[in-house]
Amino acid sequence: ELVLEKVPSFVFELKNGQTGYRNPTVMEMVKGLPMPTATNWDQANADQWLTNQQGREPTNSTGKVLSVKDTRPTKQGWHLMMQLTPFTLVGQPYVLGDHGSQQGGKATLVLADRTATGTDKVATIRDNNNATLVKNMAAGGTDWTLGAQTGNIAAYLGIEQTATAKAGQYQATATWLLSNAPQ
Repeated sequence: ELVLEKVPSFVFELKNGQTGYRNPTVMEMVKGLPMPTATNWDQANADQWLTNQQGREPTNSTGKVLSVKDTRPTKQGWHLMMQLTPFTLVGQPYVLGDHGSQQGGKATLVLADRTATGTDKVATIRDNNNATLVKNMAAGGTDWTLGAQTGNIAAYLGIEQTATAKAGQYQATATWLLSNAPQ
């Protein structure tokens, strides 16, 4: 059996000093928070972006771990994709930076794997409803876990500069797609 065992929930905040975290201001969202890119996404620059590193979880959270279990005897491989809806103001139809558009794409989420030797980027996902490859397990592979119950998956969120932003809490829905063959 191939099973997506656990998926994480994220609460994103800005680092505030040595140990604190806070919500971004409307002006910070309008000016934009630097986008994690191929050259600047690592932990050393993490204070620039919204992050989930405080460990807060929403009330409906399923935990801090992303986990796939493969008990199939043939181990023919698998791939996992993530699709992220546009960030929408809670209780309103307003999409972050919308200007009348509901397409999203103003935010970029980077999932990373923190290990003893550093932090490795796993995937970069836009909030535009497009599915993005997170993990491709070749034939012969088995189970896979990202994160641990004692520490969140490292996730960073950047926001493009936008002409407008409304004050309030924003949310997006992540859909995980597990297929039973490598991509």
